[in-house]
Amino acid sequence: SSSQVKAGEGVFMVGGDTEHFQQQQALLKELSNVIFHVGPVGSGARLKLIVNLAIGLHRAVLAESLALAEASGVDLPTALQVLKATPAYSAAMDTKGEKMIQQDFSPQARLRQHRKDVRLIRQLAAQNEQSLPLSDIHAKLLDVAINAGLGELDNSAIYQVLRDNLS
Repeated sequence: SSSQVKAGEGVFMVGGDTEHFQQQQALLKELSNVIFHVGPVGSGARLKLIVNLAIGLHRAVLAESLALAEASGVDLPTALQVLKATPAYSAAMDTKGEKMIQQDFSPQARLRQHRKDVRLIRQLAAQNEQSLPLSDIHAKLLDVAINAGLGELDNSAIYQVLRDNLS
């Protein structure tokens, strides 16, 4: 995210030929300490979509877990704390867990932007004849969120769709 880049904590996935990548190392290291050369031109963009696929699904799984916790009477802060302490842990719990619990959907990254990413992810999959059944379901949930007027909210507002059984 832009806040990670500003803090020097962004992960850079750089595509291009090795020689040009090596020439730009000093500049890239000014921006981040986590830099990957991932292949030829276009590889970085494709890998970024793949990363966004995983992050989006982690967020959706967290939202669904918290929705079930709430529906079954489990204290949400306790549920989040336990989830973080188990192999279920994901960094999405750190960045979006409290936002979901507090229902603070002030945007860091908007739902509609993630829906655009999921569209691009599914296009990449189609171009490569790869099925993505979880992403297909995720796209439908995002469509429900946008149709419910949540598109300008933070992407953690997927929790509202699952909590309120809008899907």
